[in-house]
Amino acid sequence: MFRISDAIRTSVTQDGAILLDIRHGQILGLNRMGSAIFQMLQCGVEPSQIAREISREFGANISEVQVDVLEFIESLQKHGVFEVS
Repeated sequence: MFRISDAIRTSVTQDGAILLDIRHGQILGLNRMGSAIFQMLQCGVEPSQIAREISREFGANISEVQVDVLEFIESLQKHGVFEVS
């Protein structure tokens, strides 16, 4: 389960999302796909289910999507966006 850090503020638009880390003064921009993954994680959707949904919606190879989703999550964790609970 992932929990968004208390230091993160989020603004979602039709083009993606902006994440602001108020503790470190960093801004992260997410495209529409990154924003969708981020929102699903916030809602408690497991990474494997996120990959299945993306694979089904876009007709992409599930193995490749799983790797991409996990790499994206790792990147968010490195930037302090999520805390694993």
